[in-house]
Amino acid sequence: MQFKRTKCNCKDCPLDGQPKVWSICDIDKPSIALIGEAPGEQEALQGRPLVGPSGSLAQQAAQRAGILWHTTHRMNVICCRPPKNDITSMDGELAIQCCRPGFDEEMAYLKKKGIKVYGALGVTAMKALGIEGSVMKQRGSVHLFGDGQVAVPTYHPSYIMRGNWGEEVTWVNDFLKLRELSLKKYQAPKEKFNLFPKVEDVKAFVRDALSANALVACDIETTSLSPFYSKILMIGLAMNGEEALVVPFTKKGGGDYWTMKERAEVDREIRKLMAKGRMMFQNAPFDTWHLERHGYPVANVAEDTMLAHHAIHPELPHNLGYIVSIYGKTPYWKDVVLGSEDRMIQMDDKEVRTYNARDTVVLHQIIPGLLKDLEEMGTMRTYREWSLRLIKPLRKMSDYGLLIDQKEMKAKGTKFKRECTRLENKLREITGVPDSFNFGSGDHMRLLIHGIEPASTKKVREELAKYENNPKLRKDTKKYRELDGKKRVLDEVVPLYKTSARVRSGDSGKEAVDAEALLQIKRAALTRLDAIGDLTRKTDKHKEEEKEIERLLDFIVCYQKYSVVEKLASTFVKFPVMPDGRVHPSFRISGTATGRLSSSDPNGQNIPGEVQDVFIAGTGRILLKADYSNIELRVLGYLSDEPVLIKAFESGENIHDVNTRMLFGIDKGHPQWSTYRRAAKVYVFGRSYGGTVAGIYNQLQTQVPEMRMSFKEFEACDKKYFERLKSYAKWCEEEIKKARETRVSTTAFGRKRILLGLPDEIERQALNTPIQGTAGEICEQAIIELDELFEKKPEWCARMVLTVHDSIIVEANEKHKMDVAKAMKKVMEKTHKLGKYTVKIPVDIGVGKTWAETDSPEGKLKVA
Repeated sequence: MQFKRTKCNCKDCPLDGQPKVWSICDIDKPSIALIGEAPGEQEALQGRPLVGPSGSLAQQAAQRAGILWHTTHRMNVICCRPPKNDITSMDGELAIQCCRPGFDEEMAYLKKKGIKVYGALGVTAMKALGIEGSVMKQRGSVHLFGDGQVAVPTYHPSYIMRGNWGEEVTWVNDFLKLRELSLKKYQAPKEKFNLFPKVEDVKAFVRDALSANALVACDIETTSLSPFYSKILMIGLAMNGEEALVVPFTKKGGGDYWTMKERAEVDREIRKLMAKGRMMFQNAPFDTWHLERHGYPVANVAEDTMLAHHAIHPELPHNLGYIVSIYGKTPYWKDVVLGSEDRMIQMDDKEVRTYNARDTVVLHQIIPGLLKDLEEMGTMRTYREWSLRLIKPLRKMSDYGLLIDQKEMKAKGTKFKRECTRLENKLREITGVPDSFNFGSGDHMRLLIHGIEPASTKKVREELAKYENNPKLRKDTKKYRELDGKKRVLDEVVPLYKTSARVRSGDSGKEAVDAEALLQIKRAALTRLDAIGDLTRKTDKHKEEEKEIERLLDFIVCYQKYSVVEKLASTFVKFPVMPDGRVHPSFRISGTATGRLSSSDPNGQNIPGEVQDVFIAGTGRILLKADYSNIELRVLGYLSDEPVLIKAFESGENIHDVNTRMLFGIDKGHPQWSTYRRAAKVYVFGRSYGGTVAGIYNQLQTQVPEMRMSFKEFEACDKKYFERLKSYAKWCEEEIKKARETRVSTTAFGRKRILLGLPDEIERQALNTPIQGTAGEICEQAIIELDELFEKKPEWCARMVLTVHDSIIVEANEKHKMDVAKAMKKVMEKTHKLGKYTVKIPVDIGVGKTWAETDSPEGKLKVA
């Protein structure tokens, strides 16, 4: 059954004369209408909407969501194909206007037909229904348009086909929502919000919540992300998905909402609720840290919607707007604040408090679906036993922080700047560039590396010519000096050796000069050098070419070192020190898809050894670092049941020595043993994380730049390594096969990761997740247990201050260092089931007044 529009202004349309593609449905009374943008090539040929590649993909998504394709009404905003399928063209825009009366005619027809829900595929369809904003934000939300009709915007299939396959699962979820809404009438949340409460309202809410032992959703709005500088503007509280009480502390402009007496009573009630209530948050580590810092410590975090969603589908976004788009009823509302240029404290009271109330009530809307999916996924244990229990120790870790030696940090900055200058001088010596050459300039580097002059070359020469032709123009000005410096760069820079490398273009469309581009060039240079070395007879030209290649390689190696030191100077001596003299990293339980912890401000997982001596213990205290010995390689060995690796571990051999011998076929007597051993470590970790041979080779060029090995030689080493580790190779094949079939990867403790993306991405994730995820969970279980132990031993004054992947750093009273060290070793060396093995992973303990000292040979502590 087709619907032919009769009211379109075809005579005024630039697409008039094109074949008309009318809407279609195979049944008389459909409940779902899918609205595309415009016909494509196949649609125009067949005279049916949504039948080309995009339509086929939409049909697959609908079928996966349980929607029978033939029962849907399929249509487009316009009925004719625009030039080059571009509906955003001028012709396309005019066609939308001319087709609008016909579109409205069809919508009226569909309303009479009893359509229950409309799926708007893409921004054009979304706007045709009067829904503003971006598809990225509005997708999945339920919108009312017209006189109460229901629509759900989602991606256009062409968006998925343009390489965004990671969004496919989200797209299918949107179709699931369409199906759900087609089966029952949509009831919009009623939103009964108390935005201007009195003290008695707060007391009544707390009394009712505690007497009913209700699950209380809580959301706070603050003036800063840092609890050391923030002010809590309001606290939203809700016991269901429609009613909320917003407890404000300020009014628009920053004035106090309560009198001093009222504020004391309100504070008392909020403290009582936080101490005795069953609380629910979205991102409890953030909210509870701020609440505790402001005098409202939370005793019982019963639910955390962000952590629940992370345990279900770690690959997907975990922001509240996204989770609500999948599980909730409230239409997207986050732009009320996120899209506002005004500071929250300057916003209208009703508007900002309504925003906070929605942040709160939606937690009740989404928690039932989250808990149901946790049960169905089999990851409830991950959520309850680990994710939720990590909130408290990580909050305490963030709150205590790491003490910084600010004098040493300043000295480090001076040292790094001095080293930058030394390396920059060496780079100038290698290349012969003038003083005005800037190694941080993309234009200058393109000239040196690719021989490409900047686009401004002509203008620079024309400007300088004016000074030569006009004696009235002074040459002692800043402008002249700048122009002369640019000309010297153009005249004096001799481009480096040009390799056969095909360097990609950067975002600006110009040839890239970043680390990846230099790696491509270095790889091509080494390959050419290898080829010249194989020549039986070298000519003088070949010898000259060798010198130029060596000059290029010297430059790249030096530039890589320069880049590292420059980053140290600009990034790692400016830590955000709070008034207590400490940095306070914020830890994220949901920060990675594998389940491993992450941190920020600063990122504790990314602090290089060169600056670790600025992190110190307080007076009379000591730092202890407990480090799992090769935890990821041990997990790899036992999960893959690889006898070569297991034997090495159980006999006490150094696994990196073993891997170096197997990979490169050399022994400790080799003159480059230490270089190749470093390379072996990079290789093994890269391989265990599913890295490709080419990708790992590029890593080696960056991390071990002094190792001169062609890609061909490296490939041969990789092949021999896997020939020696047959069980590991077999395990990799099985994990990849399982991932292709199920798109699920599981850790040894049952955490699941639904794999998204293209096949090569899925294969990499399939190898990465069981190893990195399992290792991370072993460390996380130790953090939970250590926190509970330290609470029972207050005399130790032991506080965890940082975790870095496979290590835990504790600050404690110096006189109790052996007690703390023994406790850490006992807890962390607890046995775990890895595959068919019950394994105890050894832990090394280091001690010192600084973080760096805990890693030094002198800092190693023998613990029985």
